[in-house]
Amino acid sequence: MFLLETKAYRAAAFVKDDRLYLGRTTVNGGALRFSAKSLSEALQNSTSPWVQPVVVIWGEFAQHQHAENGVTYLAGSSLSEWLGKQPTKLSEHRVEELSAAVERLREAGA
Repeated sequence: MFLLETKAYRAAAFVKDDRLYLGRTTVNGGALRFSAKSLSEALQNSTSPWVQPVVVIWGEFAQHQHAENGVTYLAGSSLSEWLGKQPTKLSEHRVEELSAAVERLREAGA
């Protein structure tokens, strides 16, 4: 399961020391891991899969793909290909259950 966060900036982006740098703006990798963990916990199910935080960068990102401390950073142009290469670990039924649970959280404003 993936938690996708998108960033679109004109400034060149790069990742170093668990931070995404976007010009003067920085995004802490710890905050992204916390969001993924919070989603996993909000699903309130001991069989919930790990939620992988992924930052999708729309703009200049010379590293193109970078993983650091449990967070994956991707250039937007490679998102579809990257997702297609990820192994399928959940049954179709389980995906439907989790999709419904996420939708309920969204509707509740969680």
